[in-house]
Order: sequence, then structure tokens, then C-alpha cells
Amino acid sequence: MKQIMKKLISIVLTIIMLMSLVCMPAFSETLLEGSNGNIIYLSLMCTSDSDGKTPVTQVSKDGNFYLWVNFAGNPSGSFETIDEETSIRGIWAYDLLIGYNNEKMSLIENVSQLACDVCNPTYADGIVYAGYASQGGIYKFDDATEKNVIYPSGSLFRLTVTASADLTAEDLKSITILKEYENIRTNIMDGEEKLFTIVQTPTITDEKVTTDVVFNVTPADAQVTLGDVTITAVDGVATFEDVAFGEKEYTVSADGYPSKTGTVVVEEGMAEV
Repeated sequence: MKQIMKKLISIVLTIIMLMSLVCMPAFSETLLEGSNGNIIYLSLMCTSDSDGKTPVTQVSKDGNFYLWVNFAGNPSGSFETIDEETSIRGIWAYDLLIGYNNEKMSLIENVSQLACDVCNPTYADGIVYAGYASQGGIYKFDDATEKNVIYPSGSLFRLTVTASADLTAEDLKSITILKEYENIRTNIMDGEEKLFTIVQTPTITDEKVTTDVVFNVTPADAQVTLGDVTITAVDGVATFEDVAFGEKEYTVSADGYPSKTGTVVVEEGMAEV
């Protein structure tokens, strides 16, 4: 069972070539059992800034904060045309429902980050609806390789929220992704219209807003930079202590190897794999 769970967690963020990194919260909820054999992890993050760098645990009445909808586990890779298998197995479409206490907060604006075509913050009382569909999925064009590169993780979109009352950490944690509402069910599909399994990880709004982040890297003495801190790995392990929650950029480098960069969402209960 332990080996099965470790394999499941490793789907989240696996980076091949120079190094491998996987970090996920310890507790989660399955929103939908899919059919394509892949898992997409969704999480919500509340911050005081529009850059997503400063987690917030309480908000005063009439104050604003930002709600981020993050994803991880999108099958990674590069492709030249959208009909290639690498493209088709990624996220091509989704319907998402988010519930919130509309007596204590109001959602006033949304901004697409990587993937959001439609977002209605007042779809129903206390419910946000967001939808997306795109041939080729969530990707960018890489000038160096002249190929399209899939985003394995990132932020789908963010919402601006105004507090109608003083909000505690518990109020913020009550914002959650819903399984369904009326005739709409939260779902994520690939290019063959097959469903991903969806796992919701805890909302990042607890009083504890820092955690340790562990990188397992190759070669064993590679240098790892997370934010503005650089550590030389010892026996393939680089541990960053008391890292603030939020999306962070990292770089792994070593003599004789190409540097590798990416992002990781630092959340409560980060786990070494």
C-alpha cells in the first residue's frame, strides 16, 4: 500500500532529465473518478497580492484578497501538432464549480492565468462557474526547441474577492471546489474527451503559512534555487526550511548538465517522494 501511495503522489510533478521533484499535501479529496488513468490535482490559494506571493489567513471587512485556482499533474511533454498523442493526453477542457459563503464575501472579478474561457462569479448564490476548452490544451510555444510545451502545473485563473465581514482562516478554508451543482458536474477532459480523475488538495488558508520543501535531484551535488535561496544538494537531497506558501520558481543546475527551471506550489503538508 505504501508503494502504491508513493507512486500516486509522484504523478503530481515529475521532472525528468536533470532532476525529479514531487511535493503534495498530505490530505486530499477525490472529486471525480476518471477514465483515462491520469490524475489532476486542484487546489485553492488565498493571497493578499495579485502576484500570488503572499498567502493571507484573515481579511478585514471591506478588504480585498485574491483566490487562485491551481492545478498539477497535467501530463507533460512537447509536440508539434495538436493531433499528436502528447497533446491529446493533456487537459483540453474543464468545467469547475467553486462554493463560497456569499453572506460573508463577494467575488467581483476574474482574470485568466493559463486557461479560463468563461468565468461567472455569480453563477448561483455562493457558486462560481468556470469553463475552458481549447484544441491542444494548456501549452506554450518554446522558441528554443520550436515546439509546443505543455504546462504540467500552474494557475488556471484567479478571482478578486471582497470581504463583506471580517474573515477568519476557517472562513477562507470554507471556499471549496464542488463536485456538482444542478446539471453541471466538475470535470476535466483530455483531447479524446476522456475524463481525468480529479483530486482536490487542501485550501492554503491555514494559520500555518510555511513548510519545508524537499527536492530529490540528480546529480547528487546539484545546486537548487528556490525563490532567492540556493542550496547545494547533499546525496541528492536539498531541503528548504520554512518556505512561505504560494507558487515558487525553482532552478536546478550542475556542471555538465543543462539547467532546469519550473514552478511548484508550496502547500501545507508538503511530502518528500
